[in-house]
Amino acid sequence: MKQPKYDARMYWRVSSYCNLFCEYCISKKSVLHNGTAPGIDVPAVIKTLDSTGKTFLFSFGGAEPFLVPNFVELCIELTKKHYIFLITNLTSEKIKEFSEKADPTKVEHIIASLHIKALEKTGLTNSYIDNFLLLKERGFHIAASEVAYPAYIDKIDEFKSFFKNRGIDCIFEPYVGTYDSKIYPEAYTPEEITKFGIRVAIENENPYQKGQLCNAGYNILVTDQTGRISKCPKITEYHGHIYKEMLFDKKLTRCPLDRCTCPLSKSNKHLLDRAIQEMEEKEKAG
Repeated sequence: MKQPKYDARMYWRVSSYCNLFCEYCISKKSVLHNGTAPGIDVPAVIKTLDSTGKTFLFSFGGAEPFLVPNFVELCIELTKKHYIFLITNLTSEKIKEFSEKADPTKVEHIIASLHIKALEKTGLTNSYIDNFLLLKERGFHIAASEVAYPAYIDKIDEFKSFFKNRGIDCIFEPYVGTYDSKIYPEAYTPEEITKFGIRVAIENENPYQKGQLCNAGYNILVTDQTGRISKCPKITEYHGHIYKEMLFDKKLTRCPLDRCTCPLSKSNKHLLDRAIQEMEEKEKAG
């Protein structure tokens, strides 16, 4: 198996803003729909990264990253040395510029969040389709992902057919939340699971990580929209600022959370394996 070329990962929520209104959005309490997302101090970011001597995979998601005015510039500068992973609703006019200037070999993957009803309401369905096909044509690894919202069950075949006829295979991911007084994903029926084409995790696959070794803080960090860096989304101890410094733990930690919903230790298994190997080598060296 080919090993990734990066040796650290950064999860960065660069924006709190989104231009779509999805009733099933798990982040809707923290998502803003009015105003402009602040720009990024790109030179400061690059200076901070250079000081670490590491090669990163940057994962951008949380709201809509392309609402950051100079997000394309940030991506271009990052991919001169590092790699990126994007989650985007693919409606921005900046996608064309991104497709022309970004190196597909440095973009590990693009999850094109397909919010069908929200696209219809905002008249952005064709923009989504055009941008998806443009990126695919230019060689980017891209996939369309929609939420398996229970209210859509009677329309699912129509949705799949509409996008497939336009060259897009739609993948559905489990909905997490409450619908019609039922708690999902536990409430999915076998018929719904089959119709949506989803796979719902069984109990022993749930991310209970308490006491388990985790590399969060060691070679994985999280940055919020203010630039503040922490160990993980739920352990917010200070690990630097994206414009100033990155502070890495010198050893692995054991997850203190009763239930971890990341879990960062599983997001890149090779980084956890590398961290464990490094710790073993340090112990042997005394």
